[in-house]
Amino acid sequence: MKENVKKKHAVLQVMVGLLLMAAVLPGCGLTMAQKKAVTDFTSATTVVGKTASAELANMREEVISMNVYRVQLIGVTNDGPSLKKMDEQCTVEATAERQCATEALKSYGELLQALVETDQTENIKKSSDALVDSFKELPEKYQNISQEKLDAIGKALQAVGGIWVEWKKAEAVKTIVNNTSAQIAHLCDLLKDDFDPFVKSKFAAQYLNTAEILTREADEVISNPKKSFEERTLAIAAFQKAQENRLRRDKIVVPISASIGKIKDANNELVKAVNSTEFTEKDIVALQKNLKILNDAIKVLAKK
Repeated sequence: MKENVKKKHAVLQVMVGLLLMAAVLPGCGLTMAQKKAVTDFTSATTVVGKTASAELANMREEVISMNVYRVQLIGVTNDGPSLKKMDEQCTVEATAERQCATEALKSYGELLQALVETDQTENIKKSSDALVDSFKELPEKYQNISQEKLDAIGKALQAVGGIWVEWKKAEAVKTIVNNTSAQIAHLCDLLKDDFDPFVKSKFAAQYLNTAEILTREADEVISNPKKSFEERTLAIAAFQKAQENRLRRDKIVVPISASIGKIKDANNELVKAVNSTEFTEKDIVALQKNLKILNDAIKVLAKK
């Protein structure tokens, strides 16, 4: 009889302990303000990463297309594009390098989002592997993270699971944000310049330069009365192509550059958010301010 009472008492103690843990554990995870900060940041980062990657491919294709018009208008000359290099500086290799960087940004956002929004260990591990792989695949000039920090990310995510899941997820988010902050800042600096058409020798600058040259050459043909009807008709189509790309530069490419700059600013705010238990809804305003231009640009991008 006494033995049964002891067993019941032991079971009761375990149950009480579990109830106490259930009550305490939610407080060990991310606060609502921290979760909101992560969610606001990750959704924008993922969209910009995807959009930037697609736009890199589009710019390369458009450079080739505009150079085809240039060859048709002025022929193969010393000042014109080379038939062997119609993509000029926007080569397959140059495009792929930058797409590795945009993929890393996207993977970063997706992993943080998975940690905040899902309890499925499989999905978290998949997102984690994607982030680590994307960092490892970065060209040398884009890399700014040590193997030690990559290992720290892996270890933090191995621990996610079980009854301590919320606490472990919170610690994993902090580990990821802290260990990748320098890498994310480095990627943002390089990509921001690549999408800025006014930074010489960068990717978007080549895109803008090709559009400006085509505009000038097409205008010369259109305004030349000695040119045939067919030549001037071709020049009008070329001029329209150049103007479409100049408009896309202003509506899409420049906002992407500004958005990437804001991702860097917002990530700095995110570092503060996940490391401070005092981070409140009021502090979210700073992060939301940095994301506003991001969201405005995304609305425009979504229509394209």
